[in-house]
Amino acid sequence: MTFRNCVAVDLGASSGRVMLARYERECRSLTRRRSLRFHHGGSVNQYH
Repeated sequence: MTFRNCVAVDLGASSGRVMLARYERECRSLTRRRSLRFHHGGSVNQYH
């Protein structure tokens, strides 16, 4: 069975997530799932 894994990272203003997708060539199937979700606080830079 031939398959390919792909990872995508989405960074937002206050949170982010990492997704994993797997494509299986023989059955032409694409599955995806959220692997990790995290929150982060924004910061203010007075010189920006």
